Amino acid sequence: MQVFKMFLKIAAKYAYVFSIYIPLFVALMAVFSLTASDAADYTSEKLTISVTDNDNTPASRALVEYISSQNEILTVPDNKDTVLDSLFYRTVDIVVTIDKGYSDRLAKGETDNLISDYRVPDSYTAAFFDAQVNKFTSAASAYIAGGLDVSEASQRAAELSKESVEVELVSFSQEQSAGISNSVTSFWQYFCYIIISTLTMGLSPAILAIMSRNIRNRINCSPVPTSSQTSQVILGVTVISFAVFIIIAAVSFIMFGSEMFTPKGMYLLLNGFSFLLFCIVLTVFFAQVAGSVNTVNMMCTTISLAMCFLGGVFVPQQLLSDGVVTISRFFPTYWNVKAVNIIAQKGGEVFDAGNFFVCVLIQLAFSVALFLITLIIARNKRASSEA
Repeated sequence: MQVFKMFLKIAAKYAYVFSIYIPLFVALMAVFSLTASDAADYTSEKLTISVTDNDNTPASRALVEYISSQNEILTVPDNKDTVLDSLFYRTVDIVVTIDKGYSDRLAKGETDNLISDYRVPDSYTAAFFDAQVNKFTSAASAYIAGGLDVSEASQRAAELSKESVEVELVSFSQEQSAGISNSVTSFWQYFCYIIISTLTMGLSPAILAIMSRNIRNRINCSPVPTSSQTSQVILGVTVISFAVFIIIAAVSFIMFGSEMFTPKGMYLLLNGFSFLLFCIVLTVFFAQVAGSVNTVNMMCTTISLAMCFLGGVFVPQQLLSDGVVTISRFFPTYWNVKAVNIIAQKGGEVFDAGNFFVCVLIQLAFSVALFLITLIIARNKRASSEA
């Protein structure tokens, strides 16, 4: 176990890296998970609109009343430069002018181009405002077709905005999650990015140091076989990685208490542990293919962000396109997040122990495949150095 002890001594010199990264990343993970709301919330959207009524009839005033009840009204001077500046700086969302003749045209059943406006092209605010106006003109036209005059029809349409419906939002995933809150599952979802970054940035310097020519030549003078040297280094990486995992798991137990002692809490731990094994192999792989710490850090940043974005760590998997999902299936992060979704019954997933263990086994398969690739690379590098 001489190489194992030597690796731990070298790793101890880089302990400051863990003392920086672990608290920082765990704090970020805690913030992200705690800000994940467990209850659905909804508030109606209001736009900031400037309205000029050039028709000044009961019908046009009813439209102004309707727009005012749905949005915030802000008066903007009738000057093109001022209007464009207001739109550019988002002081207002839309500047509306009700054209003269609006009432007469509405009475004839016309509903198109009754008003003119300045807007930001192709914006959601413009589409939202169009939906409001279309709702009003459609209601007014229906009342006119029913025999009311244009003034009374417009007033009836405006009064529709005063009617309200009691709405209750129900989170089905929350009901079905059986004791696992969104905060807990979010914590273990972000675990993917945290553990990759922490291990690769914290352990790669020690691995590169023990692989350096001077230390390797010193080890080769000992009676320790080459295969044993590699296994002892991997053992050292594994021991430290387990310690990091225990720290992160302890944080989750402290933060979420009884939720982690449930069966689904244990599933989350098992899922996180399976991904930890992949990260251990990935850390050794980075050290084998990179020649310096800077290269490892660059590879870690690029690959970890790519895997996490494509795998659904930062963006919910149900929002990913079919093409992205097809690609993301080739990353273990996808299967880790999918397992979390199965546990929490989010993203259209239904809890099924069989499907969960399939995700875990696929992550383990990624670990085995990358481990074999790493051994081949290490053997080829050793053979080329001895040649």
